[in-house]
Amino acid sequence: ITQSDSEDERSPLAIVAKGGTGKSALMAEAIAQNHGDYTVHFRFSGASPRSFKLRSLLDSLTIELIDEVRKREADQGIESPAELSVDFSNEKKLFEGFYATLEALSDLGGIILFIDALDQLSDDSWTLERWLKTLGRLPNQVSLIISALPILEEILESNCTVYPLPALDLTSGSA
Repeated sequence: ITQSDSEDERSPLAIVAKGGTGKSALMAEAIAQNHGDYTVHFRFSGASPRSFKLRSLLDSLTIELIDEVRKREADQGIESPAELSVDFSNEKKLFEGFYATLEALSDLGGIILFIDALDQLSDDSWTLERWLKTLGRLPNQVSLIISALPILEEILESNCTVYPLPALDLTSGSA
């Protein structure tokens, strides 16, 4: 799950497949794994009222990640905390603040973010694409794994490393 720190491999990883192929199960299994020194944060899009819009999903995730920065700074005895002032008033500033928070975290240790079912967000595809473009290349020690239906594949291919999940073969094997 953790990606290489080489500059050309720092993009988000997108798991793309048709519905019912096990994307959410794969994400849940990956979240449950031991990731060593990396901390894990996750969101399942569409699972709660605040997870149907990218903006509210990122609002809550950014606040959680800022708390993680402060916890790590305290644990590491850092006396001058990172300047993190996220402006939640508009989309562009939120996207920039989210990235700045990821950068601050990368200086303090590894993190893995999972966002399942990106296609379930009610945002238009342009909003998702703007957010992914804002991410550009992820900071070192930061991995972002997202899953989506093929309807978002074109956007994901231009902004992520796409892993097409093969369809499950339900015809072979015993029941």
